[in-house]
Amino acid sequence: MGLFDFFKSGEGGAPAPRQLDHPEQLQQGDMVQFDFCQQPQLSNRSYTVTRFETLDCGGESSKRCYLWLKDGEQSIRILAASGDQIEVAIELLPEDLLQLVEEQAVVELLNPDSGMLHVLEAVQPPQRLPDSLQGWGNEQYRQEGYLKAYRYATDYRHRTMPSAQNGGEIGCDYAFLVSDDRQHRLEFLVFDGGRTEVYIATLLPLRKFREFWPAASSRHST
Repeated sequence: MGLFDFFKSGEGGAPAPRQLDHPEQLQQGDMVQFDFCQQPQLSNRSYTVTRFETLDCGGESSKRCYLWLKDGEQSIRILAASGDQIEVAIELLPEDLLQLVEEQAVVELLNPDSGMLHVLEAVQPPQRLPDSLQGWGNEQYRQEGYLKAYRYATDYRHRTMPSAQNGGEIGCDYAFLVSDDRQHRLEFLVFDGGRTEVYIATLLPLRKFREFWPAASSRHST
């Protein structure tokens, strides 16, 4: 190895530190700090990547790869996708959901015999939502799908999902709705036995991700 190769590789041949500039690049243990945001769960807070999920919505072209991050008791979900707008979501409790939409409208949405053209109207203007939901709500959501999906506790961002069920996946009915401006999203995952998870998502511009730290740097700075 020549002299210049030595310097390029780092002292003693150690690999150069990872450079992060997009959430899609995050790995286990990496950290991200948000800039000021409308959403109180995000504004000026730092989160650490703790786990991964992949939702199979009908094949490789429609899979959704998620990163889960945590700060204390608060968890958020980021969709791993390129671009300058990043989907960030939180899970909603039933009482939070009913601050957004009517219960009967949700019951009808989740009835598989009720059709595919549901529109959920907000029960109050977004600006009147409680502090915990500021920045997450919209005036209405239009249904864009209701399908059978399979969730894996595995990172399939750069790998192909299994071609057949292998016991590592959990099946669910997956309903999702999007606001007219396409900046907000509501998702319902209904599992066997009726257990239901609800997520509300918003699109954040990439500039709202103030800083990224690779895992080694994060551990070093604490």
